[in-house]
Amino acid sequence: MPWEDASTAPFFDRTSFLRHELSRKDLSPTPVPTTAAAIAADPLAPQVWQRVLNMLNTMDAVTRWREAHPDLVGTERDCVTMLVEDTKEALREGNTKIDFGRLLLGMKTVLLLVKRS
Repeated sequence: MPWEDASTAPFFDRTSFLRHELSRKDLSPTPVPTTAAAIAADPLAPQVWQRVLNMLNTMDAVTRWREAHPDLVGTERDCVTMLVEDTKEALREGNTKIDFGRLLLGMKTVLLLVKRS
């Protein structure tokens, strides 16, 4: 957090810090789907997949892979793109024993609010 770094600590009011966790249930007015078919039909499904992409894009292994394969970054052969597309295909075909519905929908969005001094 900014107050943990001596160079930025004077600029932030630690006492005003707020943390809000939003689950998938908080983001959807309808019941949370758990099956692959229900996820595919859910209007928030693209947002769920974007959250998965955002999470994967920050992983150290992905960063290292992209440093080793700069010509593939952002293409259909990018490691994250391939993983997400393979996962979507497995969900559509129903040939996975992992309950991706529960896995994906269990992710939370965390909103951190920090006030500058």
